[in-house]
Amino acid sequence: MAKKLVGKVAIVTGSSSGIGEGIAKKFAEEGANVVVVSNRAVENGKAVCEQLCKMGSDAIYCQMDVSNPDDIERLFSTVMKKYGHLDILVNNAGGQVASPFGKTTFEMLDQDMRVNAFGPFVLSQKAAECMGEKGWIINTSSFRSIDPRPPILGYCASKAALNNITQALALQLAPRIFVNAVLPGFVETENYKKFDAALKESWVQQTPIKRFVTPEELAEVYLLLATTEILTGTLIVADGGFSLLGR
Repeated sequence: MAKKLVGKVAIVTGSSSGIGEGIAKKFAEEGANVVVVSNRAVENGKAVCEQLCKMGSDAIYCQMDVSNPDDIERLFSTVMKKYGHLDILVNNAGGQVASPFGKTTFEMLDQDMRVNAFGPFVLSQKAAECMGEKGWIINTSSFRSIDPRPPILGYCASKAALNNITQALALQLAPRIFVNAVLPGFVETENYKKFDAALKESWVQQTPIKRFVTPEELAEVYLLLATTEILTGTLIVADGGFSLLGR
């Protein structure tokens, strides 16, 4: 079967581990040249990049803080100097500040918004400038954008803002660029190992498919959205049915 992304250049932010790493590997498998991006996890990001190169991708690694406009400028300058064009942007990097409602500060809210909404907005601006006749932007939102929880209200609100940005950009950039978002639920990443086993089991039991989604499975959704020419402004909830139950 022919590879679907041969010759394409894809930026995947937050790709040093977890969901982003799964996306980067899937895109490399399909022939894309992938720009691996992380902020603090530099060594992990470089290791992922090395794996992609062994898979045949002309991959590069860039360290970047998505909330820093200067870093964003540097990223796109590097990409255009290396490849001369861009086809796909995956805004996957994100962050979460957990705090009780009464103790949540402006600075906490600002951090959530800068990382989860403002950064992807600016990245999308720059990507649109670099894309040719066609391009694809995929945002990683969260099922918590439609099923919020009090301890992470800033995170939930910022991801809801990202949903709105996704749909507004889909209108703004059509018909040249397709803009969609994925709303993952519980995904079996390294991050989930820190949670108590009983708590994780309770999440599984509340999920209709009775298990967590894997990064590899989720990457298939991103591959679809990196190749489609009929979906734009779509919010795909990939949470195994958890949010359907309204818990």
